[in-house]
Amino acid sequence: MKACFYYFNKFFLLPILKILFFEKVLGKENVPKNGNFIIVSNHNSSLDHFLIGIAFQEKLRQIHFLGKRKGLNGILRIPLDWLAETLSFDPKKTKRETILKKIETILKMGKILVIYPEGDTNRKKELLRGKTGVAEIFLKTKIPLLPVGILKKGKIKWRVNIGKVISWESFKDLNDLQKITDEIMKKISLLCEKSYPYGD
Repeated sequence: MKACFYYFNKFFLLPILKILFFEKVLGKENVPKNGNFIIVSNHNSSLDHFLIGIAFQEKLRQIHFLGKRKGLNGILRIPLDWLAETLSFDPKKTKRETILKKIETILKMGKILVIYPEGDTNRKKELLRGKTGVAEIFLKTKIPLLPVGILKKGKIKWRVNIGKVISWESFKDLNDLQKITDEIMKKISLLCEKSYPYGD
């Protein structure tokens, strides 16, 4: 995140959004004190970026988001992506290997990456089936995952639940990316109180 955008968010935008939309964060004791990690969360709307920013405000400068850029909305988002240093890509034009290399570079620098495994915003009561890219990144980098659930509490207030760290050693079958992804999504499901009707 660019320095100017970091200070704008920390001292102006996030405090306002916190008052308006943020209820509380639970599970902050699960956030690793040392080393970087990958945040994996459900994705209700664009507000999620800011809610995660509020929940992880102490580490805000380290956070990078992974996001898709599609059509006119994607073009209009270019200045914001630049300020936030978002790893944005066009799924129709960008090669998978290219985005994976960019992600590896960011993580090797000790940054924190935010991934929404559903792939799109989803306001339904059920989670979308997770995309396997998160498992691929996880196994390739061996950097721990931190599952997060974002859920609505009341008319406009939102809560962020932070789960326990997931290490790659906890998975027995490292060859089945979809199975690993489904296991990750089940943990997110418990935190965001949405069902996940996939996997075993």
